[in-house]
Amino acid sequence: MLLKNAERKEKTPAKEPLAIYVHFGFCASKCPYCDFMSEKIPEDMDFSLWLEEYKKALDFYAPFTKGRRVQSVYFGGGTPSLLPAGFFEAILSYIQCNYFVEDNAEITMEGNPSLVTLAKLKAWKAAGINRFSLGVQAFDDEVLRFLGRRHNGKEALAALENTLEVFANASFDMIYA
Repeated sequence: MLLKNAERKEKTPAKEPLAIYVHFGFCASKCPYCDFMSEKIPEDMDFSLWLEEYKKALDFYAPFTKGRRVQSVYFGGGTPSLLPAGFFEAILSYIQCNYFVEDNAEITMEGNPSLVTLAKLKAWKAAGINRFSLGVQAFDDEVLRFLGRRHNGKEALAALENTLEVFANASFDMIYA
């Protein structure tokens, strides 16, 4: 659980706000249209090693961002919804300990409909995510097959309904043309 800034007894910095982007470059499968740096996730992925590497990157950039407050953290990819809720709780706690995170900071995570369940959404929210972005891309099953997606239109709609049940702040991606 993230602490409120008042509990951390810090003064609000006056410099320009900061946004942090955390890229998780792995997917359950690579979609043929995707130009983002990503590859199929290894079956033996050690999330703890990745967490330590993200911490090293955050440590590297911290001196360059002193005095700036974080207004947004965005977990993109790839497919961050492959990560367990504990990963988000750990990295958000680390960010909060090393950066000044605004109390109302938007903490966004991307997810694929094939990986989204009501239980996972609730766990991600409890870990500190307060905005969820669902990669629907299309609701037409034929188009989804062409795009190499792992879900169908019915599953996308169910994932969207579950997302909206848990997150008041949510979005979904669509591909056009």
